[in-house]
Amino acid sequence: MEKVVSGTFSGVLHNTSDPHDSIEVREGRFDARLRH
Repeated sequence: MEKVVSGTFSGVLHNTSDPHDSIEVREGRFDARLRH
C-alpha cells in the first residue's frame, strides 16, 4: 500500500562556514510517498 504525505514549511538556513550567510525559505512545500 502506498500513501502520500504532504506539508509546508518555512525557516532560515544558516551557513555553518560563514555566520553572516543565510537564506530564508518562506513557502517551502514537500510531497513524500510512503510504502507500507
